Amino acid sequence: MAFPVAHISLGCGIATLLGRRLTDWKQTLFWSLLSILPDFDFFFVFVLGLDWRQYHRTFSHSILFALVGSLLIFLLGRSMGYFNRARCWLAVFLVLLSHAALDFFCVSNFYRDGEMLFWPFSTTTWGHPSFLIPLYQAAGGDPTSLLKVAIPYTLLELALWSPVIVWVFSKQGQLPEFAGVFRSYKSLILTSTSRQAPWPKSLIATEDARDRRRP
Repeated sequence: MAFPVAHISLGCGIATLLGRRLTDWKQTLFWSLLSILPDFDFFFVFVLGLDWRQYHRTFSHSILFALVGSLLIFLLGRSMGYFNRARCWLAVFLVLLSHAALDFFCVSNFYRDGEMLFWPFSTTTWGHPSFLIPLYQAAGGDPTSLLKVAIPYTLLELALWSPVIVWVFSKQGQLPEFAGVFRSYKSLILTSTSRQAPWPKSLIATEDARDRRRP
């Protein structure tokens, strides 16, 4: 199963691709929470103590949920002056849908982790054991305990999704400070190399004298 780093990276990447600006913490927080919204079904499992299979990855991971949820969020956002174009709804819909799409490729146990994509019309669970499954298992084993695999899975996702994270920062014009420092240092080195002062004449003369004395 994918953890928040992967979902947020993919969701913010889609929002950025569709022209949404993540220029302040509120906008970044909105799209990040939207990326992991379908996992609110953990509330039924861990807080209310209900059955995992009956509530996790069921209605909240369905295509219908992404469609209806995105319409409600878009209408609410438009009434508050946050959204003003249909393209905004498309961004919300695809970010919500991206959660189920990513989880689809992170299913090692169909009974436990499969998604009911076509709920309520079908309760068949769907998923695909992609190349991600061996990576997750190698990093932290099978996710029988979320607390046990939380740290290794998160570190793995940071490594896997780092190109997307850097791309989002670059497109938003908010590269981390260390990237700006690195570019400045690189520019300083290139400038100093291209404008390197000539060797002093006394040093050149000394080198020429040494060459003449060599047999």
